[in-house]
Amino acid sequence: MRRLWILGLLLTFVACREKAPPEGAVRVTVNYGSYRPACLRVVARDAQGQEGRTQILQSDFKDPEARKIRVAVFRKAEWGRELTLEVSSFEGSTDGECSGTLVEQLSSEPIPVPPGDFASHEVTLRAKDDDGDSFAGREEGVMGQDCDDGSAEVYPGAAERCSVAVDYDCNGFKGCQDSRCQQSACDDGNACTTDDRCEGSGVSAQCKGQAVQCEKPAGACSLSATCSQETGQCVVTRKQCAAPTNTCLEEGVCNDATGQCDYAPKQASVSCDDSQVCTTGDVCNGAGVCQGTQTPCTPPSICVRVTGGCAAANNCTYEPDPDKVNAACTLKGGAGNGVCRATDGECSRFPYVPSNFDPDTVPAASIIPLNISCPVTFNSEDLSWTPSTCVSNPPTPSVLSQGSGMVLLAMSNLNLNGELRLVGTRPVILAVYGDATLNHNILANAQGTAPGAGGSLAQACEVRRGRGGVTSDSVGSGGGGAGGKTAGAAGGNGSVSGSTRGDGGSLGGSAFVPLVGGCPGGGGGGDSVGGAGGAGGGAVQISVAGTLTVAKQVSASGGGGRGGQTTAGGAAGGGGGGGSGGQVLLEAHQLNLNAFSQVTANGGGGGEGGAYRNASTRLDGNAGDDGSTSSSNQANGGNGSSNSGGDGGKGASQGSPAAGGNGDPSNGGDKGGGGGGGGAAGHIQLRSVKRCFLGNPIIISPATNNQCPL
Repeated sequence: MRRLWILGLLLTFVACREKAPPEGAVRVTVNYGSYRPACLRVVARDAQGQEGRTQILQSDFKDPEARKIRVAVFRKAEWGRELTLEVSSFEGSTDGECSGTLVEQLSSEPIPVPPGDFASHEVTLRAKDDDGDSFAGREEGVMGQDCDDGSAEVYPGAAERCSVAVDYDCNGFKGCQDSRCQQSACDDGNACTTDDRCEGSGVSAQCKGQAVQCEKPAGACSLSATCSQETGQCVVTRKQCAAPTNTCLEEGVCNDATGQCDYAPKQASVSCDDSQVCTTGDVCNGAGVCQGTQTPCTPPSICVRVTGGCAAANNCTYEPDPDKVNAACTLKGGAGNGVCRATDGECSRFPYVPSNFDPDTVPAASIIPLNISCPVTFNSEDLSWTPSTCVSNPPTPSVLSQGSGMVLLAMSNLNLNGELRLVGTRPVILAVYGDATLNHNILANAQGTAPGAGGSLAQACEVRRGRGGVTSDSVGSGGGGAGGKTAGAAGGNGSVSGSTRGDGGSLGGSAFVPLVGGCPGGGGGGDSVGGAGGAGGGAVQISVAGTLTVAKQVSASGGGGRGGQTTAGGAAGGGGGGGSGGQVLLEAHQLNLNAFSQVTANGGGGGEGGAYRNASTRLDGNAGDDGSTSSSNQANGGNGSSNSGGDGGKGASQGSPAAGGNGDPSNGGDKGGGGGGGGAAGHIQLRSVKRCFLGNPIIISPATNNQCPL
């Protein structure tokens, strides 16, 4: 191996296998990256300044792919034991010597060299040539000449490009700034200039061209002409036409002669949209108009007429057709024939919606005539007829569950040849699927303490019943009258202190759905000798699909209170309060109240109080009258029997009932019971599709707010 003054065994295998000299040596490894030096210089120095060096040309690199060079440095005997190594990288070489720019230089700390052995030292160069143009890039500690190591087109000595703002030759000037580009052709990047050339010098030099001049063409629609930066061509700006006013016109085209936009119509049959929700199949008519086919609503039945909407929008609305009320129609599901109903336009067996029942749920087979041949009583509790011989094959009654229960008698005809009285615990509905003429009375009125059908029901009379009188020192006060259209009247006080009157019941019972009868008056004070209160009138509804003609009485008047009694032992009872009238509801397609017909729900009169002077001189009070079934006169309270007993108060008809009189011992008796208060009138309602016919004279007591027509 050569000694230090001729440094340089480059072959790795020789340096690794050779035996170290007695003076010692250093194995040096030089690593390099993407930049391969043109020449490496290795210098060794001892502490006294003695040195030796060697040059390694790029052509002597034995394994370029390994990017590694190994060399051995042999120490001279006269040198110091520690050596400092300096590795330098150059960008060129001349005549076997490194020359040109010093790219980088790395020095070691002093390295001890063992006698007869090798020391090791490894150096890694930092210079890079990532773009492969053979020039090292610039970075700290590296004197590279490549000003952009990311581009192989940029390196010292590269040809400058005058149109690009890039320093290709790394001389610090870009494009036109480079002296080689002065007055040279270039491209300023503006498509709308021509004859571009570099003007100026140094950093102020620029690429400039002559602007393209565009001339606006003739024509009223040409607004301007300008150069397009995208194409470098002159572009004419023409007047833009607004969108067509409808879909049956083509896009507008500006007319150069007039400057106006022309819109040609689209050909006929082209689909369009006329913006009308109620049309379908919209097409152009060839004249610029979009036309569709109307989709009118079709009534679902003959009973209604169209009020708005259309089929296409599925928003048809209908209302009952007043001209078709009572016209023949087919029931839903083809269940039979009916008539058009006034209130809702449905096809029904009734031309209106009756109260409290659905006429179309009654089986057709059960709708048969009711023939009454003589006066008869129908009991709504046990559904019996008395005498049964007065009716033949009557319709089967149906019990309805509304309220406290009602009884429905559905019939095709009502042939009334005798008076019909209605009693029992349930109100009664007579439903006639045809016409009906009432040539005889229909009475649901109370008779004394016997209520009419559906009257005096405890659950319906909790607040409307009259309050009972009280007893003090064997003298009773009068019971209060039952409430209805008004409050019931109070009874009278007894003749002794503490026999305070019974109050009248509260008003109520005005709702006809469900039906509800009148209420009982309060009993007179006096334990067993107090007069019983009068019963409440019943509730009756007569619903007729056709014409209902009333020629006689229809009544639900209340009963009169009983008079107070006396005993030989000195007791004098108070009179009972009058019962209140119940409800009468008459409804039909045509309601006629003929002259001399009477519709009543009057209150009953209160009973008279009893009077006692001695065992041989004692008088029982008289009962009050039942509410009238044939007039609007008030029912008289009991009176005239006992001078000391208070008179019963009058029952109500068109107004309010009267209070019972107080017992008065100054009339020659020692003890006098109070009179019972009068019962309030009930409620009457008339309903008719057509205007009611009201004959003259007629009686409607109490007065009613007629719903004629509905």
